[in-house]
Amino acid sequence: MTTPVERNLAVLRVRMAVAGLGALLAFVPPSSAEDLPKQGSFAVTYSAAGTLTRTIDFADGTKVVANEARMIATNDAGQGIFHNATGECLGVRAGDSRNGYCVFTDKDGDKFVEPWSLAPGAKKGTATLGPGTGKYKGIDGNLEFEVVTSLPAATGTYNFIGKKRGTYRLP
Repeated sequence: MTTPVERNLAVLRVRMAVAGLGALLAFVPPSSAEDLPKQGSFAVTYSAAGTLTRTIDFADGTKVVANEARMIATNDAGQGIFHNATGECLGVRAGDSRNGYCVFTDKDGDKFVEPWSLAPGAKKGTATLGPGTGKYKGIDGNLEFEVVTSLPAATGTYNFIGKKRGTYRLP
């Protein structure tokens, strides 16, 4: 049987050990699977679901068509840029050009913009990266994207799966 003094000493030892471990951990720099190297390449698979939101006829049957889309992306490496990110996109097709912007957000709430361009009817396009917030602040990059599979969709909507490949650089 232990005395009250022995019990108090045991409690004190446990408290000191916990405090010492806490102090030790305070000096260990944080590490995160979400940390990005300063530069790299990536391969990404994404899905998109969108809606044609507005059409304006302007000449000889030519139209300006606006669309909105939501994307879900995963980095094929299982980590890094675009991994488990969502995208909100706006696009416009006018004559022979199709351009837009996507804003991607990762699980930490950090964001970056992806301005893109695609010829009407084409399945491959190009994009750049930047600007960004948080870990993406100062990001610069280039990529090519491709619509791999178009999926069934109701009139006025679209769904597809695509691939992106590119490089990025952070300051």
